[in-house]
Amino acid sequence: MGQARFQDGKTTASHVVELHWDIEQLRIVAMDGGAELARWPLDQIRQVNMPGDDGRIRLALGHEPGARLLVSDSLDRDQVLGRCPNLAIKPEREKGWWRGYAFWGSAAILSITGLFLFVIPALSGVIAGFVPMEWERKFGNTAEEQILTGLSKLEKKPLGQMTCSTPAGDQALEKLLASLTGGYGDRSQLSVKVVDTKVPNAFALPGERILILRGLLDLADGPNGVAGVLAHELGHVQERHVMSNVIETSATSLLLGLVLGDVTGGALLVGVGETALNSAYGRDKERAADDYAIERMTEAGFDPAPLGDLLTRLSGESGNIDEYLVWASSHPATSERLAVIRESSMGGGQALNETEWQALKNICNPE
Repeated sequence: MGQARFQDGKTTASHVVELHWDIEQLRIVAMDGGAELARWPLDQIRQVNMPGDDGRIRLALGHEPGARLLVSDSLDRDQVLGRCPNLAIKPEREKGWWRGYAFWGSAAILSITGLFLFVIPALSGVIAGFVPMEWERKFGNTAEEQILTGLSKLEKKPLGQMTCSTPAGDQALEKLLASLTGGYGDRSQLSVKVVDTKVPNAFALPGERILILRGLLDLADGPNGVAGVLAHELGHVQERHVMSNVIETSATSLLLGLVLGDVTGGALLVGVGETALNSAYGRDKERAADDYAIERMTEAGFDPAPLGDLLTRLSGESGNIDEYLVWASSHPATSERLAVIRESSMGGGQALNETEWQALKNICNPE
């Protein structure tokens, strides 16, 4: 008979007790007063921890939560190990115990997957409106760097030589922007660059950035087609369609990032440039950008019909140049869109005079 500590599981009090070993049971008796606190059948006593370095053993009655007995006396430890036959028996699990875990685990996985694959894409436009512009500009900087790096490899040119600028070309581009941004608002952060590559493309990036590729200027037969494409991209920027598309198309990457431990958003940043190149806008976004372009062109006194002509020519280029780099692949020129653009034409003048147009067209070829 030795001393131990007993907790009844009902209060936090710990009692110093004596252990009385009978043939089939253990009686736990309080040292102060001699009251019997519990009787435990020997075959129902379970060990709930491995003995520590100090040799103490923690015991419980069965596998239910509740009373605990801490045995430290060496004689009592010997009694425990010698007279309690079922110390190490694990609780038996009922048949089908796993079904509840499987159900709720599957439900949680499906909920998270549905959130990223369906809910977030469906609400991407709303979510984009809450993205701080500082964050969006960070995405835009990363996307521009990735795209310019990729195009520099395609053209086998140094990265520092990929953007084009001449005094006359810059002046012509600024004239276009000034004509098309009457209702844009603050354009202090708006960046429009011409990139020296044969690829016929133009696209908006997050953070009020637009890239016009030289191939588009080469393909156009006049300034109004380029003005229309630029106005269209301004529409995407104005409505924050670009960030919405990044959120929508990157939801899967975010889901994989959470699963694989990338909680910093690095996976999204890595692919944001590719997303900007490859992501096709939905019909509603394209229609809204077309409407914006037509409105801006009309208010500026420019004929928007050449935009439709340039779209047709761009669509014809898809078979000659990698499709993912062609403007028409991410801005599909459906017959409906072309009809609306052409029918909206009420005539109008040229966005640039011939001298200005040639300056813009040759902005990548300084003399």
